[in-house]
Amino acid sequence: TCDDVGSPVEVMIVVEDIAGNVDSCAVMVTVVDTFLLQIECPFLPPYPVTRSTSTINCRYIPDMDEFRPTVVAPDCSTMVTYGLTGATTGTGMSNVGGVPFELGETTVTYTATDASGNTTSCSFKVIIEDTVDPIMNCPLSVEISTNDDGMNDYNCTTDYTWNHPNPSDNCSII
Repeated sequence: TCDDVGSPVEVMIVVEDIAGNVDSCAVMVTVVDTFLLQIECPFLPPYPVTRSTSTINCRYIPDMDEFRPTVVAPDCSTMVTYGLTGATTGTGMSNVGGVPFELGETTVTYTATDASGNTTSCSFKVIIEDTVDPIMNCPLSVEISTNDDGMNDYNCTTDYTWNHPNPSDNCSII
């Protein structure tokens, strides 16, 4: 079983002929894990996954199932790790669900490793684009008279301080 991987186990071999004569010997058997792991990424290269940033900030956060790999491990316990390179960098366990992806292109590499050190990996690209329009908060409309300076001189000038437009964008400074 998987519990026996790497540990020598003594096996007693007994032989008996038709006359009832018996002989035996002990043999040490070491169980070796030779099953091949398989990991399948959710998206196949060369097709990158394209997502849009959120309206709140310049990132995309996948849910726990969106970028989850499929692991086929017919043998012993398997650990899955990930590595991110490109616009977003980092490493972690399991999958990238909940990890904020930055604007740009990131390569996701999943690696499955079993208890015997057998490994396999797969990769795919995620492209995060800014498709959210900026927002313009315009000041209120005003009507200004040339006599608003309070001098009653009708000199065709007046001072007025207005609120500047207040633009905002999820990915850049305007």
